[in-house]
Amino acid sequence: MTPQSAFNRLAFTALVLLASSFACGDDDDDDGLHDVAVLDCTGTCSCDASTRTCSCAGGTDCTLVGSGDVTFACDGNASCGLSCGDDCDIICPGTTGCIADAGKRAYFECQGNAQCEFTCRADCEVSCGGASRCLVTCEDPDACDLSDCRGSTDCGGGVFACGRACP
Repeated sequence: MTPQSAFNRLAFTALVLLASSFACGDDDDDDGLHDVAVLDCTGTCSCDASTRTCSCAGGTDCTLVGSGDVTFACDGNASCGLSCGDDCDIICPGTTGCIADAGKRAYFECQGNAQCEFTCRADCEVSCGGASRCLVTCEDPDACDLSDCRGSTDCGGGVFACGRACP
């Protein structure tokens, strides 16, 4: 075995162990839609399997990558990058905001006076109210529900601005 292939095997094993160390839980549904797994987490992140939530604590930078029926929250003045597959709720309260990306049936919410950037890969719903400012990129603009996106402006190319000017 070459040193490079040994390193690659070791790196893959470490990645698998890292991914399993951040699992939020599993509700044992047969359809697989409710499996929850946080695949990567840096910063001060925590998960609660009973409430199916994962969060990033205020004052830190977090990256959460996960899948399943889970709610990701970026708390307080944390700066978060959140990425999720299908069936995710992403909530960005506080003052800093977040950058988030999700698949089918996603719900994005930007609260307070946060600045948020959301990427919707399929059908999703976006809520951007109060003093928050959002930039939403929709791969399929017809599949993005922007009815709760205050002052939505079509910037072209599937990009929408809510509570702010187009870039």
